[in-house]
Amino acid sequence: ALTDQQRQRLQEIREKNSEKMGELMEQMEERQRELYRLNQAPDPDYDAMRETTKAIGELQQQMAKERIEARKQMHEAVTDN
Repeated sequence: ALTDQQRQRLQEIREKNSEKMGELMEQMEERQRELYRLNQAPDPDYDAMRETTKAIGELQQQMAKERIEARKQMHEAVTDN
């Protein structure tokens, strides 16, 4: 069973991670809308499309790293490590 302190720490980690992920999701959604607009243009800017796609990939990587870090922090909160 978890102690009250462990439960509190887990909640703090979840809240912090949720805030970070929300910010990253907003950024990614904006980039996805930008890519959609670029794709719909009569004369597409392919360089801009490549850069936007790259930015989306970087945001996805950052989100994955945030999930890993949150998982690590949660593990440490409930173990002696």
